[in-house]
Amino acid sequence: MIIKLFFIIIFNFIFAINVAESDTTKKIINHDWKLNVFSIGKGMIPIGQFENNKPFKAFALMSMKFYWLKEFQLAKDMSNISDRNRSFWWLLMLNLYGIIDSYVDYHLKDFPENEDLKKDKKE
Repeated sequence: MIIKLFFIIIFNFIFAINVAESDTTKKIINHDWKLNVFSIGKGMIPIGQFENNKPFKAFALMSMKFYWLKEFQLAKDMSNISDRNRSFWWLLMLNLYGIIDSYVDYHLKDFPENEDLKKDKKE
């Protein structure tokens, strides 16, 4: 009986609806930088870079990822563990770099570019 009561209480907490949150206006959040996570597969297309209007960076990342993926597959077929591990780490670092770079580019796109930042030092 106590176990059933415990599960009922846990179930109610899990599926409870917070009325205060549903009445407020919801902020629209754009998660374009998360689209780079999808590039971890064989497609290797850094979608987040395209969403941030950085096609050159996207093609550069895509070509480097493609190269290291081919190196990984070649080393895997030849049972060369050290080359396989090196290729894997390069591929992982390129994916993480693409995700972090896309995240930073997304958050800096509204940053003013022409503002004179040295103005305060002269005064």
